Amino acid sequence: MRLSMVAALLCSMLITLIGGCGSALPRYEWSGHDAAMAELAARGEAVQSVAGSCAIYMQATAGGGASLDGAIAARDGSHLRLRAWKFNHAAFDLTFTPDGLWLMMGAGDDDEQPSLSAEHIASAWSLLSGDFFHTAEEVSSTSREHIVTGRDAAGATVRCIIDRRALTPTRFEYINSAGTAQASLQLQRYRDVDGHLWPMRMAFDSDEGSIVIIMRDMEINAEVPDAAFRPPARAVRQP
Repeated sequence: MRLSMVAALLCSMLITLIGGCGSALPRYEWSGHDAAMAELAARGEAVQSVAGSCAIYMQATAGGGASLDGAIAARDGSHLRLRAWKFNHAAFDLTFTPDGLWLMMGAGDDDEQPSLSAEHIASAWSLLSGDFFHTAEEVSSTSREHIVTGRDAAGATVRCIIDRRALTPTRFEYINSAGTAQASLQLQRYRDVDGHLWPMRMAFDSDEGSIVIIMRDMEINAEVPDAAFRPPARAVRQP
């Protein structure tokens, strides 16, 4: 069998498994900062809801980690529910709404439940709504990356690195008063899901540790009922 035929066969198999061979993202024709920010804001606002299953990998800075199955539901950038379990036992349940933030941790060894900054996750998720880009200011730009700064809904300073070729945010960084990143959200493996570009891998990092979410089956703009954002009875409201 010729090498080209082998490559074609492998590509066909990959298309079946992951929905594409290489990068299938449309190339964005760069026309300046203002146009790019308007496009990113519009893309974010077009995603009204997200729901699906996922794999979750947690790692604490002090050591210890866990690999979990999970489910995620989000709406309007202001509602988020992230649940995780292992062997049918709840590991944690995070609920974020305009009324507050709740977190429930499952029973078990602390070594199997690394510390998790629920506040960072909820805040970082809200950046995907598109509001951030309405007021983001240019910092620097090359042929490959465009870097901007702005503020999240709570007023924290955030830096965003954008891939200019596909116009996709690849990293949000929370910047402290010294100008260094104290927490971040990394976005990778973008795919076209129901006509929307969406990162299938998200990594939240802070001083407490990291949590990586890899999306499996998901839907965008499907109806997500209010009950999906009702925290469980044992959840503790965070200060």
